[in-house]
Amino acid sequence: IRHVVQTGQFDFFCLTETWLDKNVFEHEISIPGYCLERVDRQNRTGGGVAIYIREGIEYNIRNDLCINDVECIFIEVPKIFMNVPILLSCMYRPPDKGSDYLNDMIDTLTKASSEEKELILCGDLNFNYDLTLDLSSNPIKYIEDLFSLSQLITKPTRVTPTSSKTLDVILPSLQSFYSHSDVVKLTLSDHYLCYTIL
Repeated sequence: IRHVVQTGQFDFFCLTETWLDKNVFEHEISIPGYCLERVDRQNRTGGGVAIYIREGIEYNIRNDLCINDVECIFIEVPKIFMNVPILLSCMYRPPDKGSDYLNDMIDTLTKASSEEKELILCGDLNFNYDLTLDLSSNPIKYIEDLFSLSQLITKPTRVTPTSSKTLDVILPSLQSFYSHSDVVKLTLSDHYLCYTIL
């Protein structure tokens, strides 16, 4: 990951399923030139989210926006582009979580969207973004419509011998700010790398 982040010169690099806990120290996962914000599980049984932020970018951690047990991080970046403050979230939904967890995600996003800032939701929501489904079967499309977000990632992000799914999202509220988005078949895990250019 260190090589990918530094070579790509990312401003922000969001990770889900970090599998970190308090026994993994900051210096073990630090990347020169980047600050790290992370939310770990109590034990290393999966889950966890993290964001690497390029040094020199001013930001504030917004723990107040995460509701209940939703695995997420929010950072607020004041006026990085066109004088618009940004709320960047990295979120993970475990595949075994049902409607209660989805409702908590929606409550979290409702709280964040009420601030009227550019909201960008990134992460692995473990819902297949399949536009052939109706809204009741497509939670990501429901989230898009509810919060006026736009999924920038439309190619498969997880490909196995038996399936091809778009499980990962980059969902901004101002789609016109983003010049290019894509999926790179770089297997740091069993998901491909998604990116967008602001």
